[in-house]
Amino acid sequence: MALLRTLGVSLLLAASAGVFVRGDDAFDEQVENAIDRGTEFLLKAVKGEAVAPDGKPIGGWTAYQEAPMGSAAIQLYALVKSDIPFNFPVIKEGLQVLLAMPPGHTYSVSLYVMALDALLSQMDVELSLGSPIDQKERRAIEQRMDAMTQWLVRARWKGKGAWNYGIVDPASARYDNSNTQFAILALGVARKRGLKIPQEVWEEIAAQFIDIQQASGPEVQAKWKLKDAVDADAVDAPKPKRGKTDVRKPEAKPSWGVEDSKVFARGWSYMETKEGPLKHSVTFNMTCAGASSTLIAFDALKYVKNYPVDKRQALDKSIRDGLGCLTNLMNGRDSWQWTGLGGIYYALYSLEKVGDIGGIEAFGDFDWYRIGARTLLEQQNKQVGCWGDNDKPGNLNYMSALALLFLSRATDLTFHNRPMVRYGTGREVRQSDAQKSREWVFIPKMGVEVPVRRVLKKLRYLPTPKLMRMSEGIVEHYDQQYLPELIPILAEVYEKTPYKPVKKYVTDSLVKITGSASEDMDAQRQFLPKWNEIVKAGTERDRNRIPRLRAILQEGSSPILIRKAIWALMRINDPDTFGDVLPFMSSDDLETRTAAYEAAKFIAHRRDLVFTPAAPKDKREQQLEAWRAHWEKTRPK
Repeated sequence: MALLRTLGVSLLLAASAGVFVRGDDAFDEQVENAIDRGTEFLLKAVKGEAVAPDGKPIGGWTAYQEAPMGSAAIQLYALVKSDIPFNFPVIKEGLQVLLAMPPGHTYSVSLYVMALDALLSQMDVELSLGSPIDQKERRAIEQRMDAMTQWLVRARWKGKGAWNYGIVDPASARYDNSNTQFAILALGVARKRGLKIPQEVWEEIAAQFIDIQQASGPEVQAKWKLKDAVDADAVDAPKPKRGKTDVRKPEAKPSWGVEDSKVFARGWSYMETKEGPLKHSVTFNMTCAGASSTLIAFDALKYVKNYPVDKRQALDKSIRDGLGCLTNLMNGRDSWQWTGLGGIYYALYSLEKVGDIGGIEAFGDFDWYRIGARTLLEQQNKQVGCWGDNDKPGNLNYMSALALLFLSRATDLTFHNRPMVRYGTGREVRQSDAQKSREWVFIPKMGVEVPVRRVLKKLRYLPTPKLMRMSEGIVEHYDQQYLPELIPILAEVYEKTPYKPVKKYVTDSLVKITGSASEDMDAQRQFLPKWNEIVKAGTERDRNRIPRLRAILQEGSSPILIRKAIWALMRINDPDTFGDVLPFMSSDDLETRTAAYEAAKFIAHRRDLVFTPAAPKDKREQQLEAWRAHWEKTRPK
């Protein structure tokens, strides 16, 4: 099957200012925006409502007609991993489409197994968020997943641990490492799900990849960097309390993670690589396939007592040298644009499996996720939201699905990469550097950390009471100086949700952020650039921006913008702006009066003049006479 084989403002504007400037957060936001656009495209595509950038219509679930099950499965898999809820009608429709198809091709069945596993995980998350789950429906999915898993076990080249496009015919046995990679990925998630897979299958896989790996290669000097695993107890489910005697020892790192081990670059090809002149050369994609397959086999066999020590050591070396081969290819690069990697979408999908199953942050100095994601951000069609080309029916569907699976860190075999909820105090849960950002908010009342954009996106389609409380907690506990940056996210939620309680949550939140109860989201969006403009003026003490600050004060559209503009004028500290601040000491709003008073004192350098913002109106007016007299005396003539 050709479906997958052929895929080829600076730091000065920070803390006290509250400006919308982000470091890693900006990258996180760009990735989440790309996932949102890609998800919207795929939601339309599966329903046959999308058009390609060239205006041509795009097929639905079975757009790639050479492999209808694979086409439907990979799109379902990508949508679920992009946080579309299990009970969303499109997801149920995809399940029904697949239910009517018998197994027949390795790629397709493997993707189907991974999609079903993603659905089960999604059901668990949604149950934790207060959405009821039909247990009968869940058991049916588990049974279907088991049936597809057993088909894959039967389809292999028995004794060799390798797969062809369909069930291997012993009379004319053939295999390739691309089909094999997908079968092993599927078996890996099935094993984690508790489905029965004979030990001999894992031993065959280990022996096969050890045997066909490149026999020799140069020593690798650069090393790969491992990340710390997030404890599964800390994500998506409450952390269980342990008794005093229940102490779990941390798992030791395998020797392929040891710094002082010698590493040699030995990769894999599409088929045999070890014997004689190579029929197929070693490639990046197939080395990714070999590395992910050996990593999964290692995980399945690491606690098997009767697995021989010499074979375990050989498997460990195979992994180490396979990772060394990938490191040699990537180290020293700063982009994805170099030769030898094959089709970008298949290559990135394969690399994501290695990086996340192996818990690898970087190959040498090559930050594989950041560089891969940056490439996908550049290549996404901004108008349509898709990736890839439209040369063949279904191309945009599965290429976009592969891009989404990479961006959403779809693999969840060893490391929990993209949890919806993390339980702890906000300090107990370990985070990667990319996660130490405002993308996560700790909500003390609920004892959870949540990813801002993903929770709000989920709320569009799943307004459970618990998810509503999380969303309210985001606005309450988000770093208040950066609160206006939530406006575009909230506006998008308002426009895309069909649920009235969600719309009310958004308008209530925007009142807190902008001071306006308007349901016009375009008008609400105009707040953020004005806010950033004000903060930039005040942070940089830019006198040239005084006319713009005066204009914003005269608009009087938002008391929050008015108070921030007053703050900026105080920072600039130009005596001529005293007259701009003075009228707001008469405001009906206590916060605005207080801000204006503090600014007036600072700009006029008059601490002897009295003003009590909280005093009765008549007393405030008496106090203001002295301030007005001072301005009349000192104002420019």
